[in-house]
Amino acid sequence: MPAFVAVLVLSSLPFWLLLGSVRPAGLGLLLPASALMFVCPAIVATALAAIEGGRTGAATLWRRSVDVTATSHAGWVPAAVALFPALVLLATLLDRGLPLPPSPVAPAAVLLLTPAYLAAALPEEVGWTTYPTDRLLPRLGTAPTGLVVGAIWAAWHLVPYLQVGRDARWIAWQCLGTVSARVLVVEAYTRSGCCVPLAVAMHAAPNVASAALPGSGPDLDPAPVAVVLTAAATVTGIHRTWRAQRAARRLGALDRARQDSSSLADPS
Repeated sequence: MPAFVAVLVLSSLPFWLLLGSVRPAGLGLLLPASALMFVCPAIVATALAAIEGGRTGAATLWRRSVDVTATSHAGWVPAAVALFPALVLLATLLDRGLPLPPSPVAPAAVLLLTPAYLAAALPEEVGWTTYPTDRLLPRLGTAPTGLVVGAIWAAWHLVPYLQVGRDARWIAWQCLGTVSARVLVVEAYTRSGCCVPLAVAMHAAPNVASAALPGSGPDLDPAPVAVVLTAAATVTGIHRTWRAQRAARRLGALDRARQDSSSLADPS
């Protein structure tokens, strides 16, 4: 994990230093061209996987990243992909009320942008999901892994946020939302049977929503979005804890029943 973070920062430096002053517009987002650093997580993860497992390790990483059949719970996919757009819409309604302003991007353009957002999300999730997430999950569990990876993910975006002139309040709320979003991605990833393409789709979904939903876009206040995402992440964490406790109680009851059966079968 430390190696991943260190190499990620080093590989991102050229983008931050050389492209920070270039600011493309019209995509429903406000980011400098240095955001092209989205390729870095995949490059770093691929290199580290190759060091650890040779060509086979790198090939396995990419094969998992595009294996859409990997999910063991197909019913999770539509709900997980729709989760972020639904939460963004809820936050927009809470923030702006009705009627909402028009969508920042024309519907026809959104159809063209969606594959682009998916293509950009793929190399990020090749990095964030197949490398640090998979390595932290056995040690930390779902929610702590989401918090750790989410904190690194948010910190990695600080330079681009500063380069487009975001203030401290905006950055703080955006980072909170980013961490909460990662907790939700990791939760859906584990429940799906560790399907990387699901994480890719969830990563792209908020960007598509920012372009397509009325009242959204780069001017949307990140505070209500962060509050809604954090509430959703908290609910999923509580639900996971409740399920684990219920499973433990059932297991304990079964153990006690077996012990009672053994005692009745052997009265001596």
